[in-house]
Amino acid sequence: APRVKKQFDYSCAVCAVQLEIVEAAHIIPVNDQHSSDEVWNGLSLCPNHHTLFDARRFIIEPTLQIAVDDETITFLQESDRASGIELLTNFRGQKIRAPHFWEKSRELQGRMREALTYSRSLTGIAQAESNY
Repeated sequence: APRVKKQFDYSCAVCAVQLEIVEAAHIIPVNDQHSSDEVWNGLSLCPNHHTLFDARRFIIEPTLQIAVDDETITFLQESDRASGIELLTNFRGQKIRAPHFWEKSRELQGRMREALTYSRSLTGIAQAESNY
């Protein structure tokens, strides 16, 4: 966890909050046979974005672009439970902060892209527009 948080300057990769509350999140869930405690399988996220990421309400594409589960958004809006929905909708289509290794290590970047691709396969979220 400390190595992952350091890669993101101890801030949330999505919203950039620091406040010493960020957590290390696994891209591939810890209970999955493909998971690893290596730095390429980690994201630094605030508690809100960590919970939403683990619940697969949004994913991060291999391009580091955020894709949101539109079915969840619609359901929450239609059931009058959309207070705070901005935690998802404000970041749709934006890129997360890249870890420090992203430009320095093609190997780690490749492993993280593979983890993000695998993570995507675990969801039903539509793919974001990208050139990847």
